[in-house]
Amino acid sequence: MKNNAGSFSKPVTPAEHFLHDLFMDEDFVAIRDECNKELNKVDPGLSQLIGRGICPQSEQILKRYSKIISEKFAVTDDVARQGLLHHKYFSLWSRKRAPSVEVDGDNLLIRISANTRLADIREIWFHIHDLQKDLPGYEGRKHTSSTSLAYAIHKQLIRGVSYADIHRDYQWDRLDGYSGSSNSQYNDFVKYYKETVKGLIKTSSFPNT
Repeated sequence: MKNNAGSFSKPVTPAEHFLHDLFMDEDFVAIRDECNKELNKVDPGLSQLIGRGICPQSEQILKRYSKIISEKFAVTDDVARQGLLHHKYFSLWSRKRAPSVEVDGDNLLIRISANTRLADIREIWFHIHDLQKDLPGYEGRKHTSSTSLAYAIHKQLIRGVSYADIHRDYQWDRLDGYSGSSNSQYNDFVKYYKETVKGLIKTSSFPNT
């Protein structure tokens, strides 16, 4: 049984996980679907051809929907545009250097490419750990979150919730959409979010971001 964690379409870094969760948010997907309907009328297949030159009509459509996304999710116009063009086979990130992981009986096989770094293996360790949980003999099974911590924080900030209240819910395992570990102190908690989303969000949207 192969794990999709080694697929180039999967995110690796905390920032990539934030973008993945952002781009796959149900409200974001709904807006992207509407955008694609309009794009397909003037340039069929545009969303499949990221990086290709586009016609003026398509550019106007992308600008209009990018503004909608930017205002709703408090992200930069560039991130909004990338999200509108996001596709599972043409994602923003590349996994060419990332290791692949495969379950082989009672073990895991990890394959690396010529350019794989130790840091790349560390970045996907949580994927490897998740697979370990399915191996015979693993003890301490525990439900893990399907939403990144950074995006869970971001969703609350968009709703007007303060960092202090978000951190309180995090410590009490009540942070909506997140069920991972909750042992970070307040300063580390805020620092993690800011470092993860640096350059991805409109910093003027929230105080002290």
